Amino acid sequence: MGAGGAGSAIAAALLAAGCAQLTLCDPDTAKLAALVARLEEHWPGRARGEAAPALDDADIVVNATPLGMRPDDPQPFPLRALAPRCVVADVIMKPRETALLKAAAALGHPILHGAHMLDHQLDLYRTFFRLDEPPAP
Repeated sequence: MGAGGAGSAIAAALLAAGCAQLTLCDPDTAKLAALVARLEEHWPGRARGEAAPALDDADIVVNATPLGMRPDDPQPFPLRALAPRCVVADVIMKPRETALLKAAAALGHPILHGAHMLDHQLDLYRTFFRLDEPPAP
């Protein structure tokens, strides 16, 4: 869920890692269509955009929307529709335990916190900005 910056990066990473079929959802249909078109250039036929997610056969679902940052936010998708053992991930870092992740864990789903995403980005930042290299003389 979510076709913004985080959703775009996650979609590309999943496809690059070998995801056979990826369904993207976002209420902004223009943003969604643009992302699907960009992904189609690199991974033809593997990504599609939908108004609502088909959750019953998903292996992993990712909330890449701002929903969950506030306590009164609605859930980005209905957890009861998920297949057993479907992994639920949330990009939101604060709060660490979003309502989505709490509810998913209560239903027995494995969960991934938003902080895990940042953990793996740190090494990429260090490499990109050459922070591990000694200063030039």
